Amino acid sequence: MVSIIMSTYNGTTYLEEQLDSIRLQTRQADEVVISDDCSKDQTVEAVKAYIQKYDLKNWSIYRNETNCGWEKNFMQGIEKTRGDLLFFADQDDIWEAEKLEKMCAVMEQHPEISVLASDYMPFYMDAAVDKARNEEKMQSDGTLEQYPFDTGFLYVHRPGCVYCTRRSFAEKIKLYWFEKYPHDALFWRYANLTGGLYLYHEPLIRFRRHANNASSVATTGLAKKTADAVYYVEVLKKLEQFIKEQNIILSDRQKRIIGKVIRYSRYRLRFLKDHRLLCGIRLIRYLDCYYAPKTWISDWIIVLFKKEMKR
Repeated sequence: MVSIIMSTYNGTTYLEEQLDSIRLQTRQADEVVISDDCSKDQTVEAVKAYIQKYDLKNWSIYRNETNCGWEKNFMQGIEKTRGDLLFFADQDDIWEAEKLEKMCAVMEQHPEISVLASDYMPFYMDAAVDKARNEEKMQSDGTLEQYPFDTGFLYVHRPGCVYCTRRSFAEKIKLYWFEKYPHDALFWRYANLTGGLYLYHEPLIRFRRHANNASSVATTGLAKKTADAVYYVEVLKKLEQFIKEQNIILSDRQKRIIGKVIRYSRYRLRFLKDHRLLCGIRLIRYLDCYYAPKTWISDWIIVLFKKEMKR
């Protein structure tokens, strides 16, 4: 059984194109669950009208009693589904017609996969977003690749809207979710840790980029960097808890990698939060743990500039 979970919030602008692309799949989903996070526009009414227009008996929409944020909205949406295979959908993309058919076939042929992430084709609605984005280059050659586990495992390289996962895996890792933890980051990291993260190099959605995308929001500054550092420390605590409670057997290499990333995260938090310059110096040994080495330089600039401004 195949389920789709869509999160909506004030999405009327692009919603119908996305609904059409889901409805017209060559392999139909057994259920489509739409979870609305207290939209202030006509999103809920538009979805209800769409369901009625096409007599979509296996589609349903739920409206949260209070706004909880898109991260929690997706996690709650999982609880409303019954499928063995789960797909996440944003409200503003366009799925290729064979997305479900192709990804389900891969999942059925490869039981070792916990999370399958396809390639995507970005397109831009705002010139400013187009200039600001630096999208990762993708192979898009139809191959299947197990994603490697390395010191960059904290960083997510595909958006959740290209994922297919198994309910059995979702049930296992949902216990380690916490408030404001993006669902795609949760699934990416835990699948990568356990060897079940695979990339399917087939572009199966048109990924709409605009100023209101959750993933288009890019802010810098000491407060934001410190908040990110606190978040990563919590992510790693939950990951350690998962390893212990689920009796995950790690290789010596994985143990070394995780230990190094934990030390990096703690040093970086002390550097950013408490301005411990010695921690900042020590971080030069952990450049491979950063998303990009230049972030270490920007950390120093911001910390020193902030201290200078306080004087």
